[in-house]
Amino acid sequence: MSNSFITSSEKTVKNKFDLPMVSLNERQQALDLLPKLIARLAPQWPLRDFVAVNPLHGYNDMNLLQAMREVQSVRDAELLMPIEHYRKHLTQGTLSKADIVQACSQVRERFEVLLEAYSVSEEEILSVLASKADSQVTHQKEYQTFAEQVSYSGEITWENVIVEEISRHCGSLYADGNTAWQHPYKNRGLYSAWQTLKQVDYRMDWLGLRDFRQTIGELPESPVDCIVALLRWFEVPQKHWRGFLLAQWNSVVGWASYIQGLQFGKSIADLDDDELVGLLAVRLAYDACLARVYPDRESFKLWPTHSESQEKDTETRERLVTDLARFAGLVACEARYRQNLSLALPHERPEAVVKRTASATQMVFCIDVRSEVLRRQIEWVSPEVETLGFAGFFGLPFQLHSAENDGSVNQLPVLLSPKFHVHETSSGTGCDCHASQPCKKPVAVRSLIEQLGSSAVACFGYVETLGLTYLPKLIQRLSPSVRSWRWKKDRLTHDGQTVANLIRKSSGLQANIELTERAALAKGILHNLGLKKRLGTLVVFVGHGSQSTNNPFQASLDCGACGGHSGESNARMAAQLLNDPEVRKVLRQDGIDIAEECWFMAALHNTTTDEISFFEEDGISSAAKEELAVLRKALPQATHRAQVERNNRFGSNAQDSVYRRALDWSEVRPEWGLVNNAAFIAAPRDLTKGLTLDGRVFLHSYDPATDEEGTILELILTAPVVVAHWINTQYYFSTVDPKSFGSGNKVLHSVMGGVGVVEGNGGDLKTGLPWQSVHDGEKFQHEPLRLSVFLYAKPEAIDRVIEKHPIVQNLVRNGWIHLTCWGNSGLLEREPEGRWLKLAKN
Repeated sequence: MSNSFITSSEKTVKNKFDLPMVSLNERQQALDLLPKLIARLAPQWPLRDFVAVNPLHGYNDMNLLQAMREVQSVRDAELLMPIEHYRKHLTQGTLSKADIVQACSQVRERFEVLLEAYSVSEEEILSVLASKADSQVTHQKEYQTFAEQVSYSGEITWENVIVEEISRHCGSLYADGNTAWQHPYKNRGLYSAWQTLKQVDYRMDWLGLRDFRQTIGELPESPVDCIVALLRWFEVPQKHWRGFLLAQWNSVVGWASYIQGLQFGKSIADLDDDELVGLLAVRLAYDACLARVYPDRESFKLWPTHSESQEKDTETRERLVTDLARFAGLVACEARYRQNLSLALPHERPEAVVKRTASATQMVFCIDVRSEVLRRQIEWVSPEVETLGFAGFFGLPFQLHSAENDGSVNQLPVLLSPKFHVHETSSGTGCDCHASQPCKKPVAVRSLIEQLGSSAVACFGYVETLGLTYLPKLIQRLSPSVRSWRWKKDRLTHDGQTVANLIRKSSGLQANIELTERAALAKGILHNLGLKKRLGTLVVFVGHGSQSTNNPFQASLDCGACGGHSGESNARMAAQLLNDPEVRKVLRQDGIDIAEECWFMAALHNTTTDEISFFEEDGISSAAKEELAVLRKALPQATHRAQVERNNRFGSNAQDSVYRRALDWSEVRPEWGLVNNAAFIAAPRDLTKGLTLDGRVFLHSYDPATDEEGTILELILTAPVVVAHWINTQYYFSTVDPKSFGSGNKVLHSVMGGVGVVEGNGGDLKTGLPWQSVHDGEKFQHEPLRLSVFLYAKPEAIDRVIEKHPIVQNLVRNGWIHLTCWGNSGLLEREPEGRWLKLAKN
């Protein structure tokens, strides 16, 4: 069907665009509904602060199957792997028939009403999993945008046109201040800026939406009133407002998520000032402008009718059985992983195994799964070294103001807000060029090139226009081996030799914090680590950061606990606090006596190369210096062993490949990040020391003997476990449905003003991880499993925390995480309903 109905001047508009008046009652109904819908949208952060988040964060109050039905009614998305994935486990023997039978039994218990309503038996679910027949699942959204409907039958894909329009508007509006092309109404709200600009923009008129500019001028100035008026104009029944509006938001889910990230944790008193409401009004307005000039628009069904629901009800059973079979496969895979992990762990509470005397050298790593590999190798090389796990921001919630630019970043989890500011006092690196090569481009020219390359609009024509001028540099970049290894932005430098323990000078850190608060921060670090009474001679805080070149998703490989940045400044700040004589004096008065020879030091773990660099040793005690010398001597071997282990995943045994991947500008997989993460263990290290956990486990130190009031356990469950769950679900959904929840092909990405990426030359902002982060080109590198949490705590202590915090209640009761603990009678598993059952040993 042609779209000539739009472009022909001989045609007349069939439906005059007379917007109905909005009543106070209708407006109030919208004001009541919109916050509930906004809560369904997950946040996303800009590229420089990119951290993992559960894309179904707003559906934690449902279990996975319930969330799938809700999401698929308004969005083309998949929440479970294809059934062939689980059949493969059966044929390869990684799952047994008994595993599936047990999983089906759990499905029966949790979805008994659903199974009885559709007369589904456990045997039928099992037969679907065992069958070799093709069981491809298809679903049709119940709610659609008008543009989607028209796109199915027209020459112009109007859905793509509208998404492109919105993406350009948002990209220009939210681009950082360094871009060359600024939005002329940047200081206005999204809706107001769009309404003002589109009244003088002829593009949609030229594409065929006649009188588009005049129509936009007729819309209410209030985005809430605009939404209600257009709902009435479309004649959407009130019971379908919810689904219809969510479908509109999900058609531009990338920008909706980004705006949600900008507003995350903030309360907005007036919904007319809410940018998400503005985005919804804009998206709905485009649909209305298209419907206005479309003949027979009444023939399209944008929401389900009663007759359609009855027909679908009879067609749903086959799909339901397949979904239940896939869910049973997921449950079986998760249970098998937990079973295998538990076989390596002691089942009884091993009080005698837990060591409570201090080692002379203690290294505190981030709980990041990549730390598990290096910690294990350090302990293998130097058994006398004690390693601990703690969230990588080390309990210091601050905002860092860089000495290199006017910007600032939050060095803490996105769930928290910064409590104080830290300033770098000097740069230390200067120009980004090699020290032996003076800058040849004038500052103004370099600035212009950078602005054009990052502009939300100009970036699309940037390569086509200036591409050939970069030919010499491209040739140079194709031979990274001829250049010295460098880690930009004052990070680890490499002189061409294998060095695993550099001592670095760095810029100073200053924070104007009162002594009492400094002492409270220091006390909190020691208390939460359980080190108030058992400090060694040398304590090293090891932050971590990733090394890669030409990588928009660099932040996704850095420290999530530090807001998607390197943990370097947090490690240095922690050491600085605990080395402060005044702070130690206050702590001594509080009963925490830090010996004079005890010295705290900062270090940085390069997760791409597994090298560790230390920071200043000025003032270090002679005893601690001796411990440092021994540690530095052992680290190269531990680094080499970790590099070999990680290279096995890349299929390469060459140690040099880690450095090539770190520097190669064309490398799409500099490292595997947190791929294949599956579990979180909060327990004394003695329970897991010596176990090969394959870089799949978040390791947090916890000993209830140092937590009589349960505050540390509460902190772990409400912060690190939630962050680990976000990481786990981001990798899960980026694997299960990379098109809907991932960010597509890294090779095709275009960066929009530092905000995010689009695939190719436009479209919606992409969310989640690139395809290359979970797939090696031949097979998945990530096994999608929900997070299994093991806690060295008694069940009643865990239950108290769950009852106190709704966010933890939702995660546990709806099966987003699985809880296991060490009870008096052995390892216990918690069912979603709250019962603790003993975990069998085999």
